[in-house]
Amino acid sequence: LSYGQTDFRHGSVITHGNDTVRGFVDFRQGTASYRSCDFRQAEDAQSTTYYPDDIIGYGFLNDKYFQSRKIDSNDSKPVFMEVVVKGGAASLYRHEHTYFVEKDHQGLHALRDESEITYVNGRLVSRKSNEFIGISNMLFFDCIEIRKDIQRLQLSERKLTDLVEAYNKCRNEPSTTFKASKPWLKTSVTIAAGVNAPA
Repeated sequence: LSYGQTDFRHGSVITHGNDTVRGFVDFRQGTASYRSCDFRQAEDAQSTTYYPDDIIGYGFLNDKYFQSRKIDSNDSKPVFMEVVVKGGAASLYRHEHTYFVEKDHQGLHALRDESEITYVNGRLVSRKSNEFIGISNMLFFDCIEIRKDIQRLQLSERKLTDLVEAYNKCRNEPSTTFKASKPWLKTSVTIAAGVNAPA
């Protein structure tokens, strides 16, 4: 594998003046996409590297969108977070290997399922915490229709996307799923108009 390889695709960056500048963005795999983005306005133009402090966000045509924001109010610097679902009632984000949910624009809640050691019948046993189910119960308890779904929830992008979409529908709020054209989402996600997102 060559570390010098690039894959520029149609996309855009959003400036701090809220202007959408269309061009080509380097499509990266792994954690690099959460740290910076390389952008060029024409295929043969010189690329510019943007960091989370430099722009509001960046995205790809009919694909991923990343927003610059602080994960926690105590953080000194923002990071790029992938916006999986943007909704009027709830949104789903991803930063590296962790998913986050935000309800009513009141801050991010990490969805984790870490292993914990506990005693069972006098023996040490490792088991998953299922913390993400408790967080989801707390955030979405006001929607009766999805309470049973939360108890069967899995910590996967598809299942979390379904849940957040269902909650926005329950609240009669619009939502946009950015990777809705992907095969694993086509049959399970409905896009509702009304959210201003970059092309």
